[in-house]
Amino acid sequence: MPDAPTPRTTDASTPDAVSDASTPHATDTGTPDPVPDASTPRTTDASTPDAVPDASTPHATDTGTPDPAARFRPSGWRLVLAIALPIVAVAVIVVLADRVRAASAPDPDAALAVPVVLQTGSTSAGCSALDARLPDSLDDRARRTLVVSEPGVAAWGSPPAVLRCGITDPAELTCSAQLTVLNGVAWLPLTGDDATTYVAVDRAQRIALTVPDDVGIGVVQALSNVVREAMPERPVCVDGVVNPTAA
Repeated sequence: MPDAPTPRTTDASTPDAVSDASTPHATDTGTPDPVPDASTPRTTDASTPDAVPDASTPHATDTGTPDPAARFRPSGWRLVLAIALPIVAVAVIVVLADRVRAASAPDPDAALAVPVVLQTGSTSAGCSALDARLPDSLDDRARRTLVVSEPGVAAWGSPPAVLRCGITDPAELTCSAQLTVLNGVAWLPLTGDDATTYVAVDRAQRIALTVPDDVGIGVVQALSNVVREAMPERPVCVDGVVNPTAA
């Protein structure tokens, strides 16, 4: 008589080899998904931005975060004002400069004040002879009226070319000095900031003509003709020494 079949027993402590209860499976519904604990509030970490919209980076559609550059971006009227104000300021400066220039421009018909320099020979016979021959026009420049009329002083034109007769010897006058001869008169040119002074050194008296830089050499040539007629020529140096002026 056959043996009775041995009943198959299931050991609950030993998992089935086919279906491992400890390993989740798509069809395993025995282990439910964890349910959020209602007693613990869900918090959102604001310091960690979402990976998709970066809250720290302004976006065209993000109206919650102001554009940091907006405070530095001028509005339309401010931009126009910022451009217009410098233009107006420059225009005002130009107008003021024109008025100052017009106010300071010398009147060619007004009496001219000539600075005083040492002229020890202004009343000498040579300077008196020159004064008597000075023309009313020198190289088409009209003679100016002086505020104080002094012997041996004259001026022509505007800006004025100023003559002084009987000055003392300049330190630059030596027997080796470079001279410029114009129409038979030897001149020692002394260059200044805005003018050149030509000193006639081959006459009995030193004759200086100060000429502004924007005035040509024609006035010196014209005066040379007058000087040549008023005072005879003489040597600049004698025995290697500068010839002194006459008494």
